[in-house]
Amino acid sequence: MTMSLSRRAAATHPSNATGAALVITLSVLVLVTVLLVGLSATLRLERGAAASHFERSRAELFAQYGVEEVVATLQTQTADPSRYWISQPGQIVAGSPGVAWPLHSGTATQADAPDLNVRTLAETGHLVSETVDANTGKAVRMPLNWVYVFKEENVPPGPLPGAGTPVGRYAYWTDDESAKVNFNLAWTRSAANPNPYSHPSQVSLAAIFSDVISSSARAEELARAVHFFRATPPPPDPFANPGDYNAIKRTFFNTREDAARVGAADDTMATDLRAAFKAAKFEVSHYNSDPDTTFFNEPRIVLTTDSAKANGRPYLNILKTGNPDPGALSSLDTNKLNTSLQLLIQYLERSDWPMAAGSSFQKKYYGDSKQRLTQLAINIIDYVRSAESARNIVEPIRGYYVNGKFTIGIGSAADDTYMGATRAPMITEMAYWMSNQSESRNTEQGVKTLYPCKFYIEIYLPENYGLAEIPLVGDVEPSVSGVQRWGIYNYEPRSGHIYYDGKGRLLKSNSETPNRGGILLGSGQGDGQPYVLGGKTTLKAGEYATIVHDLYREKSQTERPRIYMKSQLRLGTETQDGFQDPNAIRISSAPSMDPPQGTPPAGGDPTAIVYNIDAPPIAETAITSVQCNDPRVNIVVRDWTQYGQMSNTLAGIHSTGVNTSNSVGNTPNTSIYPPQDADRDGKISQASLRMPAPKGSSENPQGQVRSSGELGFIHTGIEHQNTGAGVPWRTLRLQPTANSVAGEVPDWAFMDLFTAPLAVPSGGSNLYTPFGTSCGGRVNLNIKAVPLDGLERVRPLIAILQGSRKDSNDPASIVDAEEAVQIAHNIHNRQLAVHGVRYGFADGYDSPGEVVEIAGVADGGEESEELVRQMANLITTRSNVFTVYTIGQSLQPTTNGKLIVTGEQRQQVMIERYRPSSTSGEIRFRNLYFRNLNP
Repeated sequence: MTMSLSRRAAATHPSNATGAALVITLSVLVLVTVLLVGLSATLRLERGAAASHFERSRAELFAQYGVEEVVATLQTQTADPSRYWISQPGQIVAGSPGVAWPLHSGTATQADAPDLNVRTLAETGHLVSETVDANTGKAVRMPLNWVYVFKEENVPPGPLPGAGTPVGRYAYWTDDESAKVNFNLAWTRSAANPNPYSHPSQVSLAAIFSDVISSSARAEELARAVHFFRATPPPPDPFANPGDYNAIKRTFFNTREDAARVGAADDTMATDLRAAFKAAKFEVSHYNSDPDTTFFNEPRIVLTTDSAKANGRPYLNILKTGNPDPGALSSLDTNKLNTSLQLLIQYLERSDWPMAAGSSFQKKYYGDSKQRLTQLAINIIDYVRSAESARNIVEPIRGYYVNGKFTIGIGSAADDTYMGATRAPMITEMAYWMSNQSESRNTEQGVKTLYPCKFYIEIYLPENYGLAEIPLVGDVEPSVSGVQRWGIYNYEPRSGHIYYDGKGRLLKSNSETPNRGGILLGSGQGDGQPYVLGGKTTLKAGEYATIVHDLYREKSQTERPRIYMKSQLRLGTETQDGFQDPNAIRISSAPSMDPPQGTPPAGGDPTAIVYNIDAPPIAETAITSVQCNDPRVNIVVRDWTQYGQMSNTLAGIHSTGVNTSNSVGNTPNTSIYPPQDADRDGKISQASLRMPAPKGSSENPQGQVRSSGELGFIHTGIEHQNTGAGVPWRTLRLQPTANSVAGEVPDWAFMDLFTAPLAVPSGGSNLYTPFGTSCGGRVNLNIKAVPLDGLERVRPLIAILQGSRKDSNDPASIVDAEEAVQIAHNIHNRQLAVHGVRYGFADGYDSPGEVVEIAGVADGGEESEELVRQMANLITTRSNVFTVYTIGQSLQPTTNGKLIVTGEQRQQVMIERYRPSSTSGEIRFRNLYFRNLNP
C-alpha cells in the first residue's frame, strides 16, 4: 500500500509544476499586454497633446505676426523726423502728400473672413464693441481678411495662390487709443471742475456715461466716483481753491475692468458703472497720449514765460533769473527776449507748411517783410505776459533794432520802433484847444505873454480786457512800490512851441526829450495838473474817460500874427510822474515814436500827428479831434484820422465817447486782405478785443494762457513805426477759410506750433506727461475706424463738445447734448462749413486746428471762435498708444484641397510709441499690456 501511495505522488507532481508555470506565464503576458496597451494609449494621448500644443504654438506665432507688422509700420512711418504723420484707428497716414499705411489685414472680401468682435469667455460681452447692428439687432461684426502664410517648397501650389502649401493665417486690426476718452484723466465740463478748459479733466466722462445712465446728475455722480476713487484727502465739493485739485493724490486704474469694479459688488453704483463701462468699451481707455509735437516733428512751444510751467520744453524764455512778475519791462532779459522773438519769427517766416507749401505768415500778412513780422511776435509775447502777470496794468514791450538786435527802449525817427498790446486802458481820441487871448504870467524865465491851451486825451477800458474797473485817481497799482498814479505826457517837437504849467515851470524833462511834459492826474486842478472831464474817478470796463491837461504856450515871433496854425500832436499815459521821472512806465502812446531832434523834415514830422488847430473863437465842445478806429491800432501816425469842428466824441463832452471812426458793426472793407474780423451777420466784430485778467483773480486763478486757441485774440493789423496804416479789427482767424488765396497757409495752422502749460498733479505725471513731449488725455479728431466704416465712434468727440462755451460774447451760451451730437457727427464725417476748405489728406485731419473748417465749430463769426479755444488743447491728430487685436490659425491642407484649422489663438496687445526725453530725437516702442484671448 505504501508503494502505491508513493507512486501516485510521484506521478502527479510534474503536472502541478507545469500548470503553475503556465499560470505565471499567462499572468506575465497579461501584465505586459496591459502595460503595452497603457503605454500605447499614453503615447497616443501624449502625441495628441503634443500635436495640439504644437499647433497652438504655431497659431500663437501667426497671431504675433500681426503685432510685428503693426510695430514695423509704426517704426517705418513715424520714427523718421523728416516725415509728418497722423494716425487713426486702422491706419497711419504719412508723408507729403499723405499716403495711407494700413494697420490692419485688409477689408473683408473672403467668404471665411474672421470676425474680430467675437464674444469672449474672459469678460461679459464682445471683445471690442457692444455697438448694435441696426439690421441684425446683434453686436456689430468686424470682419477682416486673412493673411496666409505658405510653406516654401518646390511643389505645385496648394489650394490658395502662393509659393507653396498654406501652413497658417492671421488677421489683425489696430485701434488708436487716443480715439477714446482716457477715463483716468477725464471728468466733467461742469462748474464743479476748477481746472482751466485746456486741462484733460475737462473731457466729460459724464457725457460718455449719459448714453446709458438716463439721469445727467447720476452720470456726473458716476464720473466723480471714478475720477476721485480713493483720493487722498477726499476732494472738496465744490473746490474752494483751484490749486487744491493738484494737491489730491489719486488712484489710477490699469484696465477698464478695474474701473468698472468701483463700489461694492451689491452697490447700485457698481451696477451702473459696470453697465456704463460695458456699453462704452469702444469709447474709453485707461491710458493714451499723443506726441504733442508740431507739423515739423518739433516740440510745441509752451505759451508761458515760466520755466517751471514749461516742463523742459521750449517756451517764451524772456525773464531774468528768478522768474519775476513778467508785467514789468524791468523783469525782462534783453538777450533772452531776442532769442524768443527769433524763435517765433522763424516759424512765422517758414514756407514749408504741409498743407500750403510755399506760403508763410510773413508773406500773407506783412508783404514778405521780416522786419514788419516782429510786431506779431511781440503781440504774442505781450499777451502771454498779460496772462501771467499779477499787475493790473502790464507795461507793453517797446523797443527797436540796433545792429539786428532788439533793444528795449525808445528809438529815433530813423529806427523801427515797436510797441506791443497789453492789459491796460488805451488812447482812442486826442484833441488840442488853444486860445487866441494872451495872458501875462510869471514863469521861471520871467514874465511871459502866454496863451492858455488844453490837451485832451481820451482813454478806453474795453469790456473783457481783464479788468472790471481801474481808478483814475490815487494808486493805480497799490502792490507796486513808487508813484503809481495816472499821468499824462505830451510832446511838442517844434522848438518854438514852449509850454509852461500853471506854476510857470518850463515843461521839459531832459535834453533828449525837449518840451516833454508829464504831470500826475489828480494832484489838483488849476495848477497845470490834468483832470478828468466830469470829475470821473473810476474807469469801468466798457467806458471812456477824457483827461485834460491845462498848459500855457508861448508863441514864437512867426506864429504871433497867425490865428490858425498846425501843431505836432503826440500824447501818452503812464503810471509815474514823467515830469519828475523821464523813465516813467508808459502805458500807451499815440503815436509811439519819440520825435527826432531839431527841425522836422518838410511836410511834417512822420512820428507825430499834424493837427489843425481850430481858429478861435470856438467852444471847447466843438473842437477838432483825431481818432483811431481800433483802440489797439494807434501806434503810427496813419492810424489816426482828423475830423473837423463839431465832430469830436470826447467822453465827458459827449455821452458815450464812442469814436466816429469806430467801424464796429459796419460792413468790412473788402479791399483789406486777409479780411477783418466779422460777426455771424458779416459785420465788423470787436469780439477779439480781449485780454486775460490778472494772475490770481477769479477769472485767471492760475495765471496762465489756457489754450492755444487764445492765439485768435492776437492782432495781425498793428504796424510798427515807419510803415503804412495798420489794419483795424483783424486778428488771427480761427474760422473757416473764407475768401482765401489758393495755396495760402491758413491761420489755424499757426495754432499747431503752441500748447498751453499743464499743471501736473503730484503722483500723476506718468499719465499726464508720460514721456518727453507727450501729453495724455487728448482725443484724436481722426476717430473714424478704417476699414470698419460702418462702426461709428463719436462719443469721445461729444465728451469734448458737450458743455463747452460756444460764444465769446455770451458766457452762458454752451453746446447742449443735441448740438454736441450733431457737431461730433460733422467732425467724424468731415462735413465742411459753408466756407470750409479741405486741406491735406482727404479723409483725415492733419492738424487740430483744421477742425475750424467743420460745420458748427467756428462758422458763426468771430464770437464762435470761443468753441475752438475750449477744444484746442483737448484734441490731437495722432497717437502714441495703439491696441492690436490679432487672430492666428495653424492650418493643415487635405488631399482634396481643403484646409483644416488645427489651432487658433487670439491676442490683445497694447503698444506705446515714445520719445525717451523732450530733447531726444529717438523713437522707441514697448508693449504695455498683453493677454491671450479664449474665443
